[in-house]
Amino acid sequence: MVNTLHEGAGFSRVALALLNPGDTDQLLGRVVVGVDLPERYLASFTGSLSAQHPLFLHVLKQQDPLLLSEITTEGPRSLSPMFLKTWKPSSAILAPIRIGIRPIGLLYSDRGPLPGQVSPQDLQALQLFFGQAILSLNRLAGVL
Repeated sequence: MVNTLHEGAGFSRVALALLNPGDTDQLLGRVVVGVDLPERYLASFTGSLSAQHPLFLHVLKQQDPLLLSEITTEGPRSLSPMFLKTWKPSSAILAPIRIGIRPIGLLYSDRGPLPGQVSPQDLQALQLFFGQAILSLNRLAGVL
């Protein structure tokens, strides 16, 4: 899924983070493409959803992907300072990954650091692909 969005849909950077099965408040960065030093980028995803990643927690409670056209560092929809320092995003798409009704992870896609902008058309393309990918995951999990 990550490679397809990067290579086929034209997103410069794509990352996957999963919830820790033993502690669902912990997000763990797992896969990232389109960057040098992937360990640093993955580490910026890892941490407490309630304390460090309130925006990611908000997205995980949603059903649909979210287009972030304005990135903020304050409030309930903020990104952690470490994430902002590492990624330097100008806009991005965040999508919750669910098996049935249970969130299991998060998908992040952007068009690179400033001034790269993700458009509403990018969101539509991601939604088409993402919907099919989630259906497949749910079939594999025996939910559908």
